[in-house]
Amino acid sequence: MRKKSKIKQNIRLTSMAVLVTGLVISPLNINTSPAKVTAAETQSAETNSAIISLENGDFETPTVSSKRTYQLFAATNVLGWQTTDSSNKIEVQKNGFVDASSKQVTYAQSGKQWAELNAYENSALYQDIPTTPGTKVHWQVYHKGRAGTDVALVEFGAPGTTLIEQTQMEDGNTDWGLYKGTYTIPAGQTTTRFQFRAVSSAGGDPGLGNYLDNVEFATASNLQVEGTFSNSGIKVHDDVDYQIKATNIGGMPAANNTFSVQIPTELSLTPESISSSDTSITNESYNEATHTLTFTTGSIKKDTSININIPLTGEKETTATTPKTTVTYNDENFEDEPVTAKATDSSIKISSNEAPTISGETSTILQPNDTFDPMSSITATDKEDGDLTSQVKVTNNPVDTSKSGTYVVSYEVTDSNGNTSTFNRSVIVTAAPVITGDTETRLNPNATFDDPMSTIKASDKEDGDLTNQVKITNNTVDTTTPGSYEVTYEVTDSDGNKSSFIRKVIMTEAPKIYGESETVLNPNATFNPMSSIKATDKEDGDITGNVTVTNRSVDTSKSGNYEITYEVTDSDGNKATFTRKVIVTEAPKISGDSETVLNPNASFDPMSSITAKDKEDGNLTKDIKVVGNTVDTSNSGSYEVTYEVTDSDGNTSTFTRTFIVTEAPVITGASEIYVNPNTIFDPISTIEATDKEDGDITKELQVKSNSVDTSTPGTYEVTYEVTDSDGNKTTFVRKVIVTEAPVISGDSETHLTPKDNFDPMNTIKATDKENGDITNQVKIVSNNVDIKVPGTYQVVYEVTDSDGNLTTFTRTIVVQIIVPPSIQPSNISTPIIHIQSEKIVTKNAVITDAQEKMALPKTGDSSLASNSLAGLGLLAVALLILLSRRK
Repeated sequence: MRKKSKIKQNIRLTSMAVLVTGLVISPLNINTSPAKVTAAETQSAETNSAIISLENGDFETPTVSSKRTYQLFAATNVLGWQTTDSSNKIEVQKNGFVDASSKQVTYAQSGKQWAELNAYENSALYQDIPTTPGTKVHWQVYHKGRAGTDVALVEFGAPGTTLIEQTQMEDGNTDWGLYKGTYTIPAGQTTTRFQFRAVSSAGGDPGLGNYLDNVEFATASNLQVEGTFSNSGIKVHDDVDYQIKATNIGGMPAANNTFSVQIPTELSLTPESISSSDTSITNESYNEATHTLTFTTGSIKKDTSININIPLTGEKETTATTPKTTVTYNDENFEDEPVTAKATDSSIKISSNEAPTISGETSTILQPNDTFDPMSSITATDKEDGDLTSQVKVTNNPVDTSKSGTYVVSYEVTDSNGNTSTFNRSVIVTAAPVITGDTETRLNPNATFDDPMSTIKASDKEDGDLTNQVKITNNTVDTTTPGSYEVTYEVTDSDGNKSSFIRKVIMTEAPKIYGESETVLNPNATFNPMSSIKATDKEDGDITGNVTVTNRSVDTSKSGNYEITYEVTDSDGNKATFTRKVIVTEAPKISGDSETVLNPNASFDPMSSITAKDKEDGNLTKDIKVVGNTVDTSNSGSYEVTYEVTDSDGNTSTFTRTFIVTEAPVITGASEIYVNPNTIFDPISTIEATDKEDGDITKELQVKSNSVDTSTPGTYEVTYEVTDSDGNKTTFVRKVIVTEAPVISGDSETHLTPKDNFDPMNTIKATDKENGDITNQVKIVSNNVDIKVPGTYQVVYEVTDSDGNLTTFTRTIVVQIIVPPSIQPSNISTPIIHIQSEKIVTKNAVITDAQEKMALPKTGDSSLASNSLAGLGLLAVALLILLSRRK
């Protein structure tokens, strides 16, 4: 009896020693396993508030040393971020980092660097951000495993309170996984903690895993767009740059930035000429009909601007013209929330660009030895610059008044745009009588030349004006035929001195415009109004480049006849016009009865009432083809006949005609439908009734019976009845199947020992009434079993059938402790009487912290000493038991 008491006493002492040792050396460890989600969907109305944005979301600051692929930084050196790691260090890796065990080469999702959440232990990275309650923010994060599948949580809330889980991130080491959502700042929360917390890592090493990159937690992006010209004013045909600046004054990066710039008709654009030095430009397109340029740029981060340069050319004079610019964009990765911003666009003045004009006497008569002022009567003006007389230059002045004769004085002036004009003046120093006048006269086609004496004058030093004595000795001018002609004049003074004068008369030709007088286009074809158009002039040569389109009304999306008018002017001022007819063809049209009712077994002609016409080809009825015909007049029902016709332009049209073979009324609708549990069932849904004579009699339908109960799975019937005006009655039965959720079966509780092998799918089966055996679709959504550590665990299973019904099943796994026989008292028949999570109760001892894992410590691990003490404690317990047994 004393011996047994002593044994019991020793066991109690041993148990107490183990208990005390466990309390001293083993900290409390509570581990939760949240369910996996892909996004937090906390939504609230937007409020006007300050910009919210975290810092350094892509971990580019500080920069990892150029000779390394990773570096541990003190948290105070990593812009914006804080950590719960006991060492207060954050590990940053960069492109090309290679994991030692998996040999996986990793590259950043954004930029060149990313953070590893598990630098030393299962810790958290977070930022505390000033926030305004009621403000809606968007958030995103990219997550990736290191050596396999890693798991971490996204949590929001006020610092010092319990953070709310937004999502569980679970990704392998192949691709970056994107997690995103919307979050509204709760009332009273002026500071929000945006936190990522490690849960587990592949391989179980708490110092490895859970990569993070491209983190955003911010209010919406907000683009301010401004358009300005490089010059406030230009001349016609001058070039100017239109510069668009887009600045993101919001929080999130702006993505899918699609610009639309409507360019005024006074300006023209050279397609595919826009450029930018600080963003990419894609999807450039220019609609000539609407003068609208569209293009897409790269994303625009917070407090960042992009600049786009659009080269334009002045086409028409105007006091002011303004482009209209808008941009449609969305927050990065939130394509379903587009926003449109209107730009502040500036205006530009476009001035005319005409050459200056020099005017003055074209012919000046001087007496011998007279003084000659070459600038007398000479003036110069310019439409843009005004009076340019002071800038006129005499480029040639050979006049010598000591010698009679005719001299030519030449003048030149240049305006501010570089346009130069010249002028020639005849200066006649008299002796014999002098005849003056236009030495060359240019006449437009079919102009009259009924006064060959126009501009002709004759004078003599002694006799004075002899104009009325001038005779025309030769005149070959033919105003009906272009060409060069001469008119010869002659006069004789009182001294018998004779003078002659030759005037060249040039009958000019009008320019000519050539091209297709009629162009036929298929619907929606691309049309270039200058295709086939050329212009020539006898004097100027090829002047196609001077052709202008004075009327451009073609719309290839609408059939019809259009006219385009062209105009060109030669250097003589002769103008030519040309009109081109553009025909946008129509597809042919098939017409006829769209629905035909037939009695049973009636004769049937598919072509009755069917005709076809085409705007260009006329009647095409004979070309109609029947490409589909299912009509069977021996059986009542609705049939379709399909017709097709093609015109000479290759345009094809089809037409479908419905034939109804009737008799008794017909009830139509789905004969069998599936309904998910507890949904609302409308018995009349898709049910219709028609009759040969009465037409649509759906409103006469009666539901004769309806046993459907959507709260109970099963097969039900609904019976419908309808009667036509002749008393013919038709019934219709619809089968309604209320589906069942699938069932997962298996052991609800399984007892194992650390020596057992555990297969979580053992005994588990899943069946569905409609789909049958769906065991292969069962997913394990949670499994915290550690077969090496005694304790109580749970495995959670989930399966979804083809109807979308979801079922879950929880299985309890009890890992029992194995007490070696050598240390069990011989008088204890059942050493283990109850097993619980976190502790194991025996008849004579309590062993705590049964789930504490024994792992090899890492360098610098603070738990090394405590684990060593635990080992010594357990050794002491064993020695006490052995000593008690010997006694």
